[in-house]
Amino acid sequence: MAGYKKFTFDVSFDDDIDFGRPRKKKPEPVVEAAPVPPPPPPPPTFSETQLAEAQAAAFEEGRRAGAAQAMAAIEQQTLQAIQRLERQSAEAIHGWHDRLDATTADLVRLARMIAVKLGCTEEQRLDRIETMLRDCIAGIAETGEAVLHVHPAAEAVMSARVAPVLAEEGVLGQCRVIADPGIAPGDARLVWPGGMAVLSREDILQRIDEALAEATAPGHGSGMQHLTPGHAPSE
Repeated sequence: MAGYKKFTFDVSFDDDIDFGRPRKKKPEPVVEAAPVPPPPPPPPTFSETQLAEAQAAAFEEGRRAGAAQAMAAIEQQTLQAIQRLERQSAEAIHGWHDRLDATTADLVRLARMIAVKLGCTEEQRLDRIETMLRDCIAGIAETGEAVLHVHPAAEAVMSARVAPVLAEEGVLGQCRVIADPGIAPGDARLVWPGGMAVLSREDILQRIDEALAEATAPGHGSGMQHLTPGHAPSE
């Protein structure tokens, strides 16, 4: 065929190569420019109402936190005072042990009752109401119904406590908790068809005061048998 040469092993290709021709340059790699970041979003704006609400919420949160810290500090100071009183009483008892062996137990109980009087916290008041309920559980079990009158501030807490107490004691009845504005904080009145029990903080403090006066009277070495706070059952 015209224009083509048959390939043979003795054919030289050097005659067809132009060694003087400049070589082609490799194309330069294209570097893409980094994308421009978008502008930052504008700062949030709030209305005067929103700012006032946020300020009020922050103030309320700070007030609650401050009240909680103050209450924790009061409880800590009360505990420290009780511990200091017990320590001082123990030191005094240890120093007088040889001469006042007969009154050692009275002094210990006296210190404990003073501690109870100083440390009458809200939790202790609720615990005493629960103790009264447990002590009267037999009457509730007989009738299957009771009503517990408490101060309005203690209604929700005691309502949550009553059901577990009845369940623990195996009582199938119910005990309704009623808020009674006429009952002082920490006091309670439990009424069931067969009887009634009253818990009065004033009565407890009065008994403590009477026992303290009796125990510290001149020439009186004992007489502290009735210092344990409790409730007064009524017929």
